[in-house]
Amino acid sequence: MLSCRICLEELKRPACLPCGHIFCSDCIVKTVKAVKPYTHMQPCPICRSLYNVAPINLNVVPPNLRQFITPSIRRLYLDDIPPQEANDAKHLPESLSSSSELSRLRAENIALRNNCAMWRKRAEVHGAANLNLLNFVRAIRDQATTLSRERQQLEQHCRVLKRKIEDDQISRSERALEELFRNNAASIQGPEVPDLLADSLLFAPPTFQGLPERSSPGQTPQRPTPVDNLSCLPSDRVDPERTVKRMKIEHLVTS
Repeated sequence: MLSCRICLEELKRPACLPCGHIFCSDCIVKTVKAVKPYTHMQPCPICRSLYNVAPINLNVVPPNLRQFITPSIRRLYLDDIPPQEANDAKHLPESLSSSSELSRLRAENIALRNNCAMWRKRAEVHGAANLNLLNFVRAIRDQATTLSRERQQLEQHCRVLKRKIEDDQISRSERALEELFRNNAASIQGPEVPDLLADSLLFAPPTFQGLPERSSPGQTPQRPTPVDNLSCLPSDRVDPERTVKRMKIEHLVTS
């Protein structure tokens, strides 16, 4: 028979609280009255969960909701076990013998050990695989950093080489131009050039035309001789070698 946790005797008119604990109805009433000052919220003597002891007026509750309203303290009706059945239950043998129970527990213990060993091995394999992956990732990261550093160094070295090549090309072109100008100047200012220039008619100074003399009133003024009719050399004394030299000089000047 169940006993009350307040009076420690058999339950008399048992009642259940919302938390599920069962006490005698009189014990619950005594507990509520013992609390000073009086309050509607009372704690359970066992779990100290609060419950409301104020009654609910069902007239203020809609009819369709009244079936869901239950009081905080509910009466329980427990069936008593007949004395004969109680005595028979005391003398009934155990449903399972101690040997069968022991064998079952041993089998469960062995299965649990096997499972623990299997999962331990799997955990070790998984941990080793993760460690290898971490080492591999770390090595790849270090290699990527090294390659990036080497790439930057190679790019910088390539830029330096390009600048050197450009400087060499510029210096070579400048030297080539200087040599070309020097060769042209040497070819133009050779030993034969002064004689040719002196003998050439292209560089001969033009003839100076003096002013006409003032004529007397009785004389007629003389007209000046046209320039086209003048010549430094007579036409029958033109040297053909001078013509060839003059053509060479013109070719050098134009080139």
